[in-house]
Amino acid sequence: MPTSPSHPSDQLSSPSYLILVEHTNFLLRDEMRAVRFALEYAKADLLLRDWGVRSTIIVFGSARVPSPERAAAWKEAATAPDEKAKRRIERQLRW
Repeated sequence: MPTSPSHPSDQLSSPSYLILVEHTNFLLRDEMRAVRFALEYAKADLLLRDWGVRSTIIVFGSARVPSPERAAAWKEAATAPDEKAKRRIERQLRW
């Protein structure tokens, strides 16, 4: 037969009774990463709507890809990255 809590407040103090926004240990679990990402997206979307923004343009990029000028300078300089890095940079420059 299941045992009952010694006091009703013991049960209510369990983390399972926390509302989700207050249960940070649960929200920060690795399994909740996709949910956190969706919440970040929803937050931005709702705030933009609140501000009256109806559409946006999103540009994805990377600061890790050097400019064509910098890559060319690396090819000629003595401080150039190793050969593996050079090949990776040259592949990235196509984008």
